[in-house]
Amino acid sequence: MTRRSILLLILLSTLYLGASAFVIEYFAHLYQQQEYVEEQLYLRKQSALLRAKLETTLNQEIFAAESLVVIANINREFTAQHWQHIAAQLVARSQLVRSITLAPNNIVEYVYPLEGNQRALGFDYRTDEKQFAAIEQAQQTQSVVLAGPFTLVQGGEALLAQFPLFATPADKSSYWGTLSLVLDITTLYHLLELDSQEQVQYALKNTAEGSLVFYGDADTFTHADVILPLHLPNGRWALAAKFNAEPQRHATLIRALGALLCLVLFVSVAILVRAYFLVKATSLQDDLTLLANRRAIMLHLDDLTRGSDVHKYFAIINIDVNDFKAVNDSYGHDCGDALLVHIAKELQRTLRDSDIIARLGGDEFLVLLHRINSDEQIAAIVEKLRLHIESSPLNYKGHIIYPSISCGFSCHTECTLDIAALLAQADKRMYEDKQSNKLSGKKTVIA
Repeated sequence: MTRRSILLLILLSTLYLGASAFVIEYFAHLYQQQEYVEEQLYLRKQSALLRAKLETTLNQEIFAAESLVVIANINREFTAQHWQHIAAQLVARSQLVRSITLAPNNIVEYVYPLEGNQRALGFDYRTDEKQFAAIEQAQQTQSVVLAGPFTLVQGGEALLAQFPLFATPADKSSYWGTLSLVLDITTLYHLLELDSQEQVQYALKNTAEGSLVFYGDADTFTHADVILPLHLPNGRWALAAKFNAEPQRHATLIRALGALLCLVLFVSVAILVRAYFLVKATSLQDDLTLLANRRAIMLHLDDLTRGSDVHKYFAIINIDVNDFKAVNDSYGHDCGDALLVHIAKELQRTLRDSDIIARLGGDEFLVLLHRINSDEQIAAIVEKLRLHIESSPLNYKGHIIYPSISCGFSCHTECTLDIAALLAQADKRMYEDKQSNKLSGKKTVIA
């Protein structure tokens, strides 16, 4: 694999990883936003259901007391005589009513149940500004008013539903007292399960009394996701909800799965690319010596002669082993293969890293020398190669083999012939050198 190919692969890998990270984060963000929107819609629906439940619960308690109010308006004496029995039935059917009081002239004379509420007897509502304001509103509107929560004289906090009582229903001046439902606010919170909410932070306030927040944190109203008005009898309340949604609950999983998928894809492509380069390298490599093969050296020569920005000066050396057939015939092809590998290694030791050595086939090698532009230079290199190889014997199973080679070369410049002619010239000179070696008796020697 060339340096250019490696740099290209690094660049493509970087772009792929960057694009993968962007796509994964994009889809994780989309999923996160969708999840967040769905969570918000769900929590808004839950808040609306809570408001409806709160309104229904309080209105049911008030509606249940209307019958007692009617009896008290029609027959005060009957109500006073049968107070315990009538009030007991109302309390028994209620979930929130802590106690019921009857206050002629705004002074409490009747309480049910009496136990635990003795201190309420004789209480004058006019001594409590806030409670008396609710009674006056009920008197003016001639309808029930839900107010509070208030701190009670008998202890604790509660909501008060004040029912005005009139001797003559159409005559405000015939007002004679009030009937009060004391609604336990702690029980209300428990029924609504406000304290068990984890994903929503709720707060309640009475907007009619200076925006008094009586449940939750006032900061919830400041940063509320939704504020819902409550429809209560002459009461102005608001419910605020701040959502503690966790939109990233599954975003991490999406990122992890996306990263795993991209990694698997990257590894798969990397394996294919590696396989491609291995196959390509194998197709350009000699199996025995691991040098470049004929196809590889021809591609290099073609690049050198076709490119416009490459070195035009180079030389080639054609090398052939003398009497190689005799080595195979005498000691077998394994010995011949060992000799070829030995010569290939010695060529690599002698030449520069930038030079290319190829095995053309059999016992023939071809060397490509870059930046050589004269016959004198190439001739000196040929003699150096010959001297080194012929003075580097191979020890094969106790036999010492002194190789002998024949060489032919040719130089290429911008004015010389094409590659075919260049190869033919080097081959011709190699055969001339081989003939000369035969005449002089120079051959591969086995000791």
